[in-house]
Amino acid sequence: MKLKIYLIINLLAISCLLVSCSKENETPEVKNHYLIRVKNISEFNYLDVRVIPVPPLYFYNFGQLGVGETSQYYDFDKAYAKIDVSVKYSETFTFGLLNSHDLTKEIEQLTPGKYLLEVKLTKNPNFSVETKLIKE
Repeated sequence: MKLKIYLIINLLAISCLLVSCSKENETPEVKNHYLIRVKNISEFNYLDVRVIPVPPLYFYNFGQLGVGETSQYYDFDKAYAKIDVSVKYSETFTFGLLNSHDLTKEIEQLTPGKYLLEVKLTKNPNFSVETKLIKE
């Protein structure tokens, strides 16, 4: 009888341990993470796309993006609703969208989650960069 109770307690302990270990190995939730990827929605290939979610603290270079291509997600620790972007169109031309950030006011921070940043380089007659941030 004591052996049965001992075996039951051990089985319960082992099963609790297995459940807690499997939860630690799961893919991290989006909680407190800002997963951002970039999509080229223009008619031009990009040689280089840099996203600056917290200017001027840090940026991430998503690299080359062809027409219609979407990058992989990059996990940022922090991101603001107005994201600055730099697009390199050729070896000699880089265009950017630098949002005006009023440093006297609190800057709106994104809620944690997954985001798609559509980037469009247009020419009419001068080049300009447009972006649209979509929560996925």
